[in-house]
Amino acid sequence: MVTNNKVQLEVLSAQYEKLLPLVDKDGTDSIKQELFLLKRIIDDLVWSSLEDDAKQQKRKAMLSIMDKWSYEEGSNLNASYEKSVVELYDCIEEMLNELTDESVFFERLKAIILIEKIFINEQKEFNKMRHMDFYIWTNLLSENKQNDKYSTLNLEKLDTLFKQMYLSWPKRPYKEIQ
Repeated sequence: MVTNNKVQLEVLSAQYEKLLPLVDKDGTDSIKQELFLLKRIIDDLVWSSLEDDAKQQKRKAMLSIMDKWSYEEGSNLNASYEKSVVELYDCIEEMLNELTDESVFFERLKAIILIEKIFINEQKEFNKMRHMDFYIWTNLLSENKQNDKYSTLNLEKLDTLFKQMYLSWPKRPYKEIQ
């Protein structure tokens, strides 16, 4: 699959470079639209080819740029969702390294946090991300609060970060959750 993406990326990049000079000569809307579409697909292929760590570094860089623009413009940009995604992702990474127990609860927990990690990594843009179902997440964690390792692994922090992210997510499906 990686090789296929690499080949597609090379072919599309070459096509983009061939069409780019035509914008100046012809300037038709159809060529501009084709270039826009090519650029979007190239960006998607580049994103999907990145390692998970590189994707998280890019998200952190985007946050830094958002903060800088907000400061320079004197606006009060609310990036709580974006910040909470980055923080949750870092916590998930830490948690995955610590989850060594093979009990049913921890296997289920690994599955849902891996799903959340995959969902976060799917899209480059924060506004296109999807997330783990709120009720699946909260039910699993609340059912197992009495587990001895719950506090040892600081699952309360993971749960709190997920809930903060979920509540600040503009596209959350369960709007009634406050």
